[in-house]
Amino acid sequence: MPRRRYVATAAVCTVLAVTAAVPAVSSPVQAATAAGAAMADGPAEQPRTLTLVTGETLSVSSDAEGRTTATLLNDGQGRAPDVTARYMDGELHVIPDTAVPYIAEGRLDPELFNVTKLIAYGYDDAHQDAIPLIATYGKDKRAAAPEGSTKQHTLESINAVALAADKDEAARFWGDATESGGELADSIDKLWLDKPVEASLDTSVPQIGAPEAWAGGKDGKGVAVAVLDTGIDAQHPDVAGKIKEAKNFTTDASVADGHGHGTHVAATVAGNGTKKGVAPGADLYIGKVLDNRGGGSTSAVLAGMEWAAASGAKIISMSLGSTAPSDGTDPMSQAVDRLSASSGALFVIAAGNEGPKDDTVGSPGAAASALTVGAVDKKDGLASFSSRGPLANGGLKPEVTAPGVAIVAARAKGTAMGTPVDANYTSASGTSMATPHVSGAAAIVAQAHPDWTGRQIKAALVGSAKSMAGQTVYQQGSGRIQVPQAVGQQVLASPASLSYDMVSDETTGKIARSLTYRNTTDKALSLSLKAEFNGPVGLFTLADDALTIPAGGTAQTTLNIDPALATAGRYQGAVVATGDGVTVRTPGAIIKDKPYVRMTLPITGRDGSAEHQRTTVYAVNLSTGERFQGYADRQGEASLRVTPGTYAVMASIVGLDPDSGVPRERILAGDPEVAVAGPTTVPLDARVARKVDVTTDRKSETRGMRIGYAFRSQAGGYYTTMHHVNEEWIDDLYITPMKSEASRFEWSARFIRYEEDLGARVEDGPSVDPIYFDNAPRLDGRHSLEVVPVGDASDLTGLDLTGKLALVDDFGGPYSARLAALAEAGAKAVAIAASGPGLFAVDDNSRPTVPTFTVTQAEGAALRKPGTVLNLHGVAVSPFTYDLVTGGKDSGTDKVRYRQGADAIAKIDTRYYAPAGRNQNLNESRGASLGGVWSVFESDRIVAAPLRRDEWVTAGEVSWDHEVALADRTRFYSQDIGYEGGTRRTEDWYRGVLAPTGDPNPVYRSFGSPVSRTSADQMRAVFREFGDSDPTHAGLAGTGDVNVLTLHRDGQLVVKQSAFGGQRLPMVPQEAEYVLTLDTKRDRERFWKRSTRTTTAWTFTSSHVDKDTVLPLLVPRYDLDTDGHGKVRGGGEFAFGLTIGAQSGAELSGPVAGAEVSVSYDGGVTWTKADVERERRGFEVEVDHPATGSVSLKVKAWDTAGNSVEQTVLNAYLLK
Repeated sequence: MPRRRYVATAAVCTVLAVTAAVPAVSSPVQAATAAGAAMADGPAEQPRTLTLVTGETLSVSSDAEGRTTATLLNDGQGRAPDVTARYMDGELHVIPDTAVPYIAEGRLDPELFNVTKLIAYGYDDAHQDAIPLIATYGKDKRAAAPEGSTKQHTLESINAVALAADKDEAARFWGDATESGGELADSIDKLWLDKPVEASLDTSVPQIGAPEAWAGGKDGKGVAVAVLDTGIDAQHPDVAGKIKEAKNFTTDASVADGHGHGTHVAATVAGNGTKKGVAPGADLYIGKVLDNRGGGSTSAVLAGMEWAAASGAKIISMSLGSTAPSDGTDPMSQAVDRLSASSGALFVIAAGNEGPKDDTVGSPGAAASALTVGAVDKKDGLASFSSRGPLANGGLKPEVTAPGVAIVAARAKGTAMGTPVDANYTSASGTSMATPHVSGAAAIVAQAHPDWTGRQIKAALVGSAKSMAGQTVYQQGSGRIQVPQAVGQQVLASPASLSYDMVSDETTGKIARSLTYRNTTDKALSLSLKAEFNGPVGLFTLADDALTIPAGGTAQTTLNIDPALATAGRYQGAVVATGDGVTVRTPGAIIKDKPYVRMTLPITGRDGSAEHQRTTVYAVNLSTGERFQGYADRQGEASLRVTPGTYAVMASIVGLDPDSGVPRERILAGDPEVAVAGPTTVPLDARVARKVDVTTDRKSETRGMRIGYAFRSQAGGYYTTMHHVNEEWIDDLYITPMKSEASRFEWSARFIRYEEDLGARVEDGPSVDPIYFDNAPRLDGRHSLEVVPVGDASDLTGLDLTGKLALVDDFGGPYSARLAALAEAGAKAVAIAASGPGLFAVDDNSRPTVPTFTVTQAEGAALRKPGTVLNLHGVAVSPFTYDLVTGGKDSGTDKVRYRQGADAIAKIDTRYYAPAGRNQNLNESRGASLGGVWSVFESDRIVAAPLRRDEWVTAGEVSWDHEVALADRTRFYSQDIGYEGGTRRTEDWYRGVLAPTGDPNPVYRSFGSPVSRTSADQMRAVFREFGDSDPTHAGLAGTGDVNVLTLHRDGQLVVKQSAFGGQRLPMVPQEAEYVLTLDTKRDRERFWKRSTRTTTAWTFTSSHVDKDTVLPLLVPRYDLDTDGHGKVRGGGEFAFGLTIGAQSGAELSGPVAGAEVSVSYDGGVTWTKADVERERRGFEVEVDHPATGSVSLKVKAWDTAGNSVEQTVLNAYLLK
């Protein structure tokens, strides 16, 4: 491990900025029910805590622009990892360096690090205590669940298991599941995120001709149809008695449908009540794979699919799907193909509701063997929400459409899914509603042709569908299904549709695809063939114009495609076979991709080596916003297939210590403006990189580093990436010269520096560079310790270690037991010497009770000499910090060498108070933005409160935000602020009475103003759930806290609900008196002894406004002097200040007319009025304290306009 440099030179941290214009979405598997309109700016959400599969825990929130940001939480159990954070297309990816080799080798699902989606999926720590995973294995291999996880399902169809990795054991799980070289342990082929799955007829049944089939005696009688959904209301009259078997794959208590989606779908398939389904004679097999909230997991769906196929179901109906575009290689799509082949069943699957955009069909509808269904309205017009093809690989989906708009079917008892019509029926729209129409139609076809396979049933439905003018095959496939025609279809085409992977200029020769027609009748049939496709003449040609198919036999033709005749674009249509009363449509499509060229990126380290495998390389087309990503191979070369254009190319290269292989330096290398017209080589040569340095006036060492870049494309895309560098492992950081006007390139580097925590020198000898164990206690002050060599510390017999330094020869660990023995033997400190050359550090979970650090092999040899004394100077708590930022638009300038000057920095006299009423660790972090480079990722640093220290930050153009958190995830935030050079200010955290205010909460800045009334007669309530003495601070409640918001209007209750985040509450146009009440209750008093419960009630009158108006809420503020634990002396008189003011920008408020204060010394049981004196700037409150305990406060205040506030704070401050 590299040694830290303690003098003028500092290591650096990389903050890259990369936000793209092209959205790349991978969303939950959803039931394909079309969503209603949502509010444009709904309730703001509080920051979420999220644990990654690699063990890191993040706090996730939004910055002032509404962009997702993350902070690495410090639990005191390990050093911060090297991390790359990328913000693109509105999504934040946080990827620890330890995960990169596995992603590069295709062994790890990148979505495991898509923070934005993980939060959207409900996989944050407040909602999930385990990380849901799917582990696929090589053929005929299966292993026990890795440590820290439990097996949930065995998924035979894809040779996989579903795992739940305990978040508290995530680091242990990661360590057991991974091996070196990008390989996973225990024969695991790949780890996937187990994505969430959500639930996605009166005139519609005749629309597809089902009654005609019924008249012919075909209603699906005896055909088994499995419906995988939210369960079933088995007592509903439309499905009662039709359910042959049911099984629950969710955590709900039973298969009963508490959502409504499953009952609606099942009744559309086979209902036989007032609203008949398509196949009222079919038998239902119900697999509950989605819970009563309409959600589930990919693994639960897979388990349900396997059960349905094993149950003998002929048709398996799935009105659910992922919104993530797929190429059919994902786990669910693979399972559909394998189960279809092994069971002969037909899977009928919703296309999804991501229209009207193209390229929106996801899993499992992307499976080749699935019959994928789009939606039309009652006039056969394509539903706007219906997902369109092509697939991610260019494949053709969907294959058919069916009615899916305003479908009336059974309503499960007690549910409100869709738009209820009456107690028994509800109306809903979506491809979820279209799918059961096709499933019912398939059941009718299966009854008519009991010997047909699922593939043949699909062929009949696709081949007989009605093509709708104005709809492409990527929208409708073959067209809207026709039940009578499908039942009577005499000729079946194989394949049912002609789907092709994308072609390009690199594609050579013609593409030939056989098309086989099967005659199911007992007489020969003659068919004329026609290729009805768009595109140039000769692009699509048939080998035959006509075929004669023998009775019960087959005939074959070939469709030839000549890609050389086409320019880039989409070509689509159908092969249509007609004759002898038969019509067979076989839809087909192919895409010729735009031209691509090869970009080769040889990577050279500063030492001239090319061994930089798995270095991640990014290239962004500055004209179109397209982005490409790749990894260097073992020879240090990356290769990207890109479209012609001008590119910004970036990579972060890690230089390794030649002896130990430990990362020692990080180099940001790239070219922000590369013209690519043909095959292009872009060397990324770290040998030309310049070291990024910083100097400080006071002797300091680096504790945090960021370095990054930003650029904006001509398409308007903005790209942000940050490298969070582990300062214990990385000694130096470099950047290659870069400058570009076209991309508006900017770079930024940041250095977080503290006083040196441990200096060491052998008495009358050389200096030593010790590196602390992560969790070891720190030495404070000067110590001269005799060195006692103890070998590997396995036998301490006869050694006198009292008050001395034990020198241990490294034995590879585990260390906990031997370190405990050394402490028991009286050692004052422990040094562990490396067993080999090079840098040496220990990163394990041992928690030494005496100061413990490592030294190099050479330093160990020097210490091992008899009679050696080591002089140590420790600083347990640094009295100052520097947080310095440099950068600009040209990394070839002298700004890579930054010297702090008095006119370039500001000094903040910062005091951290301990809300627990005792010494406690707080976690603080700062974010910095300079130009276009902004902090998408930060990490917590421990502050031992109470603490007062000087904090210097860069002034000028840098914008700062600051947050301080407790161990229970309670976090206080500051507003963004910039500082003038040479200025000084004071900032106090958790000082005074911690109570709600009505001021705008900086965490919810993207949501808007403080508590206000909108022109739409709604109240926007955005609270600071807690505030302290600093008006720029806002606090959010922690884990387990209870916040309740209540609104009364003219004495009547309007709403009572959870108060987390921003809320929208109803108001009436006419004038009314409102009482808005916020109750907060702390859950974990061991972290917070003050202000354990608060109630704040605001009374005001309001009527309709023509523009958004800040409401006249009065805000109490308290000014009292306490010690660092929030305590004041008891047993006498005490005075504190009280000010009452309206929210900033409030209208219809008047001067404060008066205030009353009551105090309680028994937790609010009894109250005594305090003396309140009016002063020029507010009020002075005098109270008479008992000797010990706590003081609760009740404040009433009012203004001349009739507005008032009453705030009660239990245990507002403590007595000592």
